[in-house]
Amino acid sequence: MIGRALVRAGVYEDGFHVRPDPAAFAGTVAFLVVLTQAAVWATASRAARVHPAEAMREATLEGRGLTRRRLAAGLVALAGAAALLVASLVTGGDRGAEQGFLLTLALMLACALLAPLAARPVTAPLQVRSAEGMLAVAAIRTAPRRLASAVTPIVMVAAVSGALMGAGAAGARADRRDAADRVTSDVVVRAEGGLPPDAAARAAATPGVRAAFALKRSTVLAGQGTSLQSASAVGVDPEAFGTVLRLRPADGSAERLRGDWIIAPAAQASLFGWRVGRPATLWLADGTTYTAPLVAVTPRNGGWAGAIVPRTVLARVSPMDAEIHVRTSGDGARARAGLAALAEDYPGLRTSDRAAYLRGLGRGDPAAAAFGYLVLGLIVLFAAVSAINTLAMAAARRTGEFALLRLCGATPRQVSRAVRAESLIVTALALVLGGAITWLSIGAASFALGGPFLPVLPVGQAAALVAGCVAIGVLSAVVPARLALRADPLAASQRT
Repeated sequence: MIGRALVRAGVYEDGFHVRPDPAAFAGTVAFLVVLTQAAVWATASRAARVHPAEAMREATLEGRGLTRRRLAAGLVALAGAAALLVASLVTGGDRGAEQGFLLTLALMLACALLAPLAARPVTAPLQVRSAEGMLAVAAIRTAPRRLASAVTPIVMVAAVSGALMGAGAAGARADRRDAADRVTSDVVVRAEGGLPPDAAARAAATPGVRAAFALKRSTVLAGQGTSLQSASAVGVDPEAFGTVLRLRPADGSAERLRGDWIIAPAAQASLFGWRVGRPATLWLADGTTYTAPLVAVTPRNGGWAGAIVPRTVLARVSPMDAEIHVRTSGDGARARAGLAALAEDYPGLRTSDRAAYLRGLGRGDPAAAAFGYLVLGLIVLFAAVSAINTLAMAAARRTGEFALLRLCGATPRQVSRAVRAESLIVTALALVLGGAITWLSIGAASFALGGPFLPVLPVGQAAALVAGCVAIGVLSAVVPARLALRADPLAASQRT
């Protein structure tokens, strides 16, 4: 099913099929069986060490505070998150952005460990007068550990999903900022599938055009030793710098480029161990290598360009040009009209001014975007299922509590309303904590990529995420509670 979805999205070509691997399937099943049995054994062995009287006391009345070990572990997690935040801001680049996601995991762990401390601060400002509201507040105050078990799954869904969505938005903003700093052309010419090599000469000969240079794009491999990683590369004619492209090296110089050379962003050079003046090696798409001195390092992350090499180098593996950057002279409208007329000879050709070109960079490749949304959807689905299971089990364990409330005179409707009010308070707290974690992680990633410490999250996706978390939090508590309320209260209280 996933394979067919990837084909429809254009990630893979028609005819792509997923071939099941029996060995991999059997290994996964065996691993999950061993993992679950180990978890059960660990839980049972720990419970067996508890004295029966203490176990009965814990089952009757939940402890109000945190154990010293849990408090210490939570403080250590917070310290680790602070260290990751500082490291992300200092390191910068793609590595700094990756540390921003690790910050999400550290803060989630700290939240899970320290969430019981929020029981009283959350309920203190609440002014409730209804019986259902007072029951909800009392349930949160008297069961801080249960609050933590209910908050943590929703925080996980909100923080992980928000961090993944925000990371994509931060990366797109960094690409636009990178391109805005480098691209000085007035018009950009592109076509679906690329442009033939003679299109640049035709564009340069168009009336009103002062200069036109073609760019090639490809994916290359680079690294140290046998550890290779993929990276983007752009092929450019040296004459394009200063005309349609601008380069501001942080180290080295891009003047008087001749022969073989490579220009790389600082994050890429640091990752691959490249130094200005020393040879750097790229593995091209046809399997051949290109070795040339690294002449300059740019300060930005390189999201728009990546490594820059002579256009003739990428012509070996990419005969088609990705885009043509044009500098107009005098009447720009005349030049744009003449360039648009080239569509008669080059089907699919389209032109855009600099502003439209930069806006289009934020949308990225549709196939890559579809693949990213698919991966995000699978992660959110897994997190949502985990959250629903945890919350439903927590609600099911309260059968005796609900039975006692009914024996004291509460109606099933009042108990259901109290559970709904409690779930709304818990979900609101989880969204605040998840939002704070997302704000810090995305802000750190944005800062590492050269932007301000200002999170970017698409409004529509953020609204859908909030609605999904509310639905998970409320339904996972209310539905099991209503099922539990169907039982006879006297019989349910005797069973517990």
